[in-house]
Amino acid sequence: MGKVSLTADLWSDSVLKAYMAITAHYLLEDNGKLLLRSGLIAFHHIPGKHDAKTLAQHFVALTDRAGITTNVCTQQLCCVRFLTLVL
Repeated sequence: MGKVSLTADLWSDSVLKAYMAITAHYLLEDNGKLLLRSGLIAFHHIPGKHDAKTLAQHFVALTDRAGITTNVCTQQLCCVRFLTLVL
Protein backbone atom coordinates (compact mmCIF):
# COMPACT_ATOMS: atom_id res chain seq x y z
CA MET A 1 0.00 0.00 0.00
CA GLY A 2 1.22 3.54 -0.75
CA LYS A 3 0.86 6.61 1.41
CA VAL A 4 -2.50 7.51 2.89
CA SER A 5 -4.08 10.63 4.32
CA LEU A 6 -6.51 10.33 7.20
CA THR A 7 -9.54 12.22 8.42
CA ALA A 8 -11.23 11.62 11.75
CA ASP A 9 -14.57 12.62 13.18
CA LEU A 10 -15.83 12.38 16.74
CA TRP A 11 -19.39 12.65 17.97
CA SER A 12 -21.80 11.46 20.65
CA ASP A 13 -25.12 9.67 20.24
CA SER A 14 -28.35 10.70 21.96
CA VAL A 15 -27.25 9.11 25.26
CA LEU A 16 -23.79 10.77 25.04
CA LYS A 17 -21.89 7.62 24.07
CA ALA A 18 -18.84 8.88 22.14
CA TYR A 19 -17.55 7.46 18.85
CA MET A 20 -14.55 8.01 16.56
CA ALA A 21 -14.52 7.30 12.84
CA ILE A 22 -11.34 7.32 10.76
CA THR A 23 -11.35 7.45 6.97
CA ALA A 24 -8.30 6.74 4.79
CA HIS A 25 -7.81 8.58 1.48
CA TYR A 26 -5.33 7.31 -1.09
CA LEU A 27 -4.47 7.31 -4.80
CA LEU A 28 -4.49 4.29 -7.10
CA GLU A 29 -3.06 4.17 -10.59
CA ASP A 30 -5.24 2.52 -13.22
CA ASN A 31 -4.05 2.51 -16.85
CA GLY A 32 -2.03 5.68 -16.31
CA LYS A 33 -4.85 7.51 -14.50
CA LEU A 34 -4.77 8.43 -10.82
CA LEU A 35 -7.94 7.53 -8.95
CA LEU A 36 -8.80 8.97 -5.55
CA ARG A 37 -10.19 6.33 -3.20
CA SER A 38 -11.50 6.61 0.35
CA GLY A 39 -12.57 4.03 2.85
CA LEU A 40 -13.69 3.82 6.45
CA ILE A 41 -10.95 2.05 8.40
CA ALA A 42 -12.31 2.45 11.92
CA PHE A 43 -15.54 3.11 13.76
CA HIS A 44 -14.95 2.84 17.46
CA HIS A 45 -16.66 3.62 20.76
CA ILE A 46 -14.46 5.91 22.89
CA PRO A 47 -15.16 5.20 26.57
CA GLY A 48 -13.98 7.34 29.46
CA LYS A 49 -12.30 10.73 29.19
CA HIS A 50 -12.24 12.54 25.87
CA ASP A 51 -9.10 14.53 26.48
CA ALA A 52 -6.29 14.86 23.93
CA LYS A 53 -4.20 12.02 25.39
CA THR A 54 -7.07 9.51 25.36
CA LEU A 55 -8.16 10.45 21.84
CA ALA A 56 -4.55 10.24 20.58
CA GLN A 57 -4.13 6.79 22.17
CA HIS A 58 -7.29 5.53 20.47
CA PHE A 59 -6.30 7.10 17.14
CA VAL A 60 -2.86 5.46 17.13
CA ALA A 61 -4.28 2.11 18.31
CA LEU A 62 -6.88 2.16 15.52
CA THR A 63 -4.36 3.02 12.80
CA ASP A 64 -2.06 0.30 14.17
CA ARG A 65 -4.92 -2.21 14.12
CA ALA A 66 -5.67 -1.26 10.50
CA GLY A 67 -1.99 -1.75 9.68
CA ILE A 68 -1.55 1.69 8.14
CA THR A 69 0.34 3.74 10.74
CA THR A 70 3.59 3.47 8.78
CA ASN A 71 1.82 4.43 5.53
CA VAL A 72 0.43 7.74 6.75
CA CYS A 73 1.55 10.79 4.75
CA THR A 74 4.69 12.56 5.95
CA GLN A 75 3.17 15.47 7.87
CA GLN A 76 0.69 13.20 9.64
CA LEU A 77 3.32 10.55 10.28
CA CYS A 78 5.34 13.11 12.19
CA CYS A 79 2.23 13.85 14.22
CA VAL A 80 1.54 10.15 14.87
CA ARG A 81 5.17 9.57 15.89
CA PHE A 82 5.01 12.62 18.17
CA LEU A 83 1.80 11.38 19.78
CA THR A 84 3.34 7.95 20.28
CA LEU A 85 6.36 9.49 22.02
CA VAL A 86 4.22 11.77 24.18
CA LEU A 87 1.90 8.98 25.26
